[in-house]
Amino acid sequence: MNINLDTPKLWKRIILGFGSVLVLVIISFFIWAQFIYTADQTKLEQFFAEHQDSISVNEYPTYFEILPKDNQCTAKECVPTGFIFYPGAKVDPQAYFYKLAFLVTENNTTLFITKPPLHLAFFGINQADVIIENNPNIKNWTNGGHSLGGAMACVYTQSNPDKITALVLLGSYCANNLSALDLKVISIHGSLDGLLDTDKIETTRKNLPVNNIDFVITGMNHAQAGNYGAQSGDNVPTKSDQDVQAEITSIITAALLNE
Repeated sequence: MNINLDTPKLWKRIILGFGSVLVLVIISFFIWAQFIYTADQTKLEQFFAEHQDSISVNEYPTYFEILPKDNQCTAKECVPTGFIFYPGAKVDPQAYFYKLAFLVTENNTTLFITKPPLHLAFFGINQADVIIENNPNIKNWTNGGHSLGGAMACVYTQSNPDKITALVLLGSYCANNLSALDLKVISIHGSLDGLLDTDKIETTRKNLPVNNIDFVITGMNHAQAGNYGAQSGDNVPTKSDQDVQAEITSIITAALLNE
């Protein structure tokens, strides 16, 4: 008995089948990416109420700019400083306004929070380029981020060592090698972070310059790096949000900005 297989038709069905699956995966991914962790409106309103006379917020297509209204930093007193921050995966960039406001109010730093495509910093690694190009007056740049945002800040910093002088990681770690760079690295995470693989922090420490500093905030969880509500898989924090903000403020100011 002869079996006649129509090879072209068979391959066409296989290709159409794979194509259909791929389309479904892409559609599902885009739908998944639309469900984000929105900024806590109470904390956002508190941020604007507390800083309406001291801070200006400007929104651009790919980032938010937060700067002091009365900047006392002059060319004779200090070098203008910029801090670029990458949000965590699917987190509203505005969710970090309240926690990072101190950079602007207490240190005369201009804060830039990126707005990555699909709310995933993986797709916006080089958004820092536009920020740096648009602010030629700023000479000292700190890069950083939360969770996935911190990991992508590591990638950008490795590719642009001449632009970045310091790196701040919140609930994150560097998977790529920065050990040879002349760079100061500050790592901060909570003792109750349920989403950060703490073993990775130790195994990837070799990727950082030898002068890196690691801080653990007792009672803080993963989501408290910002203000966007509870996150699935995270632990319940035992430290108040106000106290977490105060510790993050103290750590970064003492270890990085006022060295």
